[in-house]
Amino acid sequence: MAIQSTRLTLSAHYPDGRPIRLDEFLPGVTFAPYTPYGEPGQWKAVGLQLAEAEITDFENFGTERYEEYGKAVQENLLGFAGWLATIPADNAERLQRGGLRIELIVTLVVDQDQMEFTLPPELSLQLGRHQIRLYILSNE
Repeated sequence: MAIQSTRLTLSAHYPDGRPIRLDEFLPGVTFAPYTPYGEPGQWKAVGLQLAEAEITDFENFGTERYEEYGKAVQENLLGFAGWLATIPADNAERLQRGGLRIELIVTLVVDQDQMEFTLPPELSLQLGRHQIRLYILSNE
């Protein structure tokens, strides 16, 4: 595995540049355990910082560090899927009908030109249910 760090972010913005406020994004939903981000303004996004993991956080696992890192990333993805499952799909549908774009952004830093990243089916199901786009960004 060549992934050195993973960051998961749920982001919302209007492609036409309209301002969005955090309280418009999934109204009535408790954001915990995630951290909200973003300031209102034109051409800005708001969202939730979901998780971040770095391989260096797993050095104490020795030769098993990549396996433990991979497990932690999968646990974060499954936790987010469980959180999404508690939200009625009509919340996101209503916002998206108004032009809001909601995306799960997976940012990967890799040290080689290859990577292994698996999206759990539970998360795929929830992304589809909420019509959330998936973007995977990498430095390679």
